[in-house]
Amino acid sequence: MDIRKVFVGDGSKKRKKLKGILLLSGLTLVGAVTLSAFSVPNSVSDDVVFQASTADALYSSVFDGYITYGKLKRNGDFGLGAPDHIDGEIMAIDGKYYQSKTDGTVRETDDAETVSWATVKFFKPEKSFDILQPIDCEDFKATLDKKLPTVNVFYAIKVVGVFDSVQYQNFPRMEKPYASFSEGLANAVNEEVNDVEGTFMGFRFPEKTAPDLNVPQYHLHLLTNDKQNAGHINTCKIRRARVYIDAASQLKVDLPNTLPYYQSPLDGEVIGSG
Repeated sequence: MDIRKVFVGDGSKKRKKLKGILLLSGLTLVGAVTLSAFSVPNSVSDDVVFQASTADALYSSVFDGYITYGKLKRNGDFGLGAPDHIDGEIMAIDGKYYQSKTDGTVRETDDAETVSWATVKFFKPEKSFDILQPIDCEDFKATLDKKLPTVNVFYAIKVVGVFDSVQYQNFPRMEKPYASFSEGLANAVNEEVNDVEGTFMGFRFPEKTAPDLNVPQYHLHLLTNDKQNAGHINTCKIRRARVYIDAASQLKVDLPNTLPYYQSPLDGEVIGSG
């Protein structure tokens, strides 16, 4: 059953089986649940969330870039991440990858440059809905949760609209010997934009797959239409927007083939949801 075609309110009373497949370092885990479904295609093999490295590695100061933007593009045209040395934030939309930095600059990246951590996919939204009245980030997430058929699979989320305010941050570039992730976060540069048009991009991960693999629940980044402001979203107020939802039941994780990753105890302090 294709979870991409399953959403609350679509009306079908049929009961189908959902096969959730986790592809992790060559290991495939298969489980099954039942959900109310409609118009179920035969396969979701082309609809996979691709993740480079893990939250565990990031929280444990494995900050070296190891995977190129070029390889990320072969696995997704939409998403977010952290650059080499955690030098700011990554936003991917419509096949283009952008890096924002603490100095306020935003630039399109080069395919040969590397990334330390990222979550991407080929964005194929199945459903959308409009936000017609102002709503803050936390209420938006709660509203979206109610529209999802289950919170136990992966969702790519895109929000295109006008925002009364967005508070966002950029992580500072880290240099060897690396300090802890928490120390870097304490020195992140926080900014706010008001009355701006742009896009939120990110993911909702099932809580039980986090925090070892990814950020629990919602993790969103901002990119304004003029490409002048971007970063990790802390708080926001949405004036009006269209929300696009892309569900997937498969996750492919690419673990770093590097000495720092091999030698890391992966015992960094866990950071909460984004």
